[in-house]
Amino acid sequence: YGRARLARVRFGLGYEYGNAEILRITAAQSRSPVSMELPGDRLRFSLRNENGRFDIESPSALVQFLAEGQTVTVRYGFALENGAEWVPGGVWRLQEWTVDGGEAQFTAAGPLAALNDVQYETGEYYRLAHNARELAADVLRTAGLSEEQWYLDPYLERVQVTAPLPVASCAQVLQLLANRCRAQLFSGRDGRVC
Repeated sequence: YGRARLARVRFGLGYEYGNAEILRITAAQSRSPVSMELPGDRLRFSLRNENGRFDIESPSALVQFLAEGQTVTVRYGFALENGAEWVPGGVWRLQEWTVDGGEAQFTAAGPLAALNDVQYETGEYYRLAHNARELAADVLRTAGLSEEQWYLDPYLERVQVTAPLPVASCAQVLQLLANRCRAQLFSGRDGRVC
C-alpha cells in the first residue's frame, strides 16, 4: 500500500511541526482488557530548536504557549499514489518540556491523566440500583468534561450498581466502574475518554 511516516505534530494555537522539525517521537499506551489498572498513555517527542525558538529567554511568542496542559494533536500521514491518507494519532496534554541546545524535548499524557487531578466525593449508598452508564457520566461531568469529550458504551446501561462509589480521583472511580462492567477504560485517538 503506502509508506508510513509521521508528517505532523500540532499543538498550541495552530503551531504545526512536520518531518523536517521532528527529531524523534514515541507514543506508548498500556491498557488492561478489564480495567484492572489505570491506562497509561505517554507521548514523547523532540523538535529542532532552530534559532533558539524554544529557549526560555527567547523573545519568541512560542514560549508563552508552552504551558502544562496545552493540547498536542498528532496525525500520522501515509503517502499514497494519489496523495496522503491522514490518521488521528491521539490528543495529548503537555506535561513538561526542556531545551538542550538544538533540541527541545516534550512529554505529554493522554486525557485520562487529567482525571487523576479531580476528586470524586459523591460516595453515597444508593438504595435503588443505578446503571453504570449514569454513574460514569456523573463522574465525567464532575471531572469537568462535556458530553462531546467522552463515549460510554450503551452496554453499561444494563449493569446495575448499588455499592457506593469511593471518594477517590475521577480516574480511579471510572476504573472501578469499568472493572465492574468487565469493560475497558481508554482514551480514543480522537481524544475522547471511552
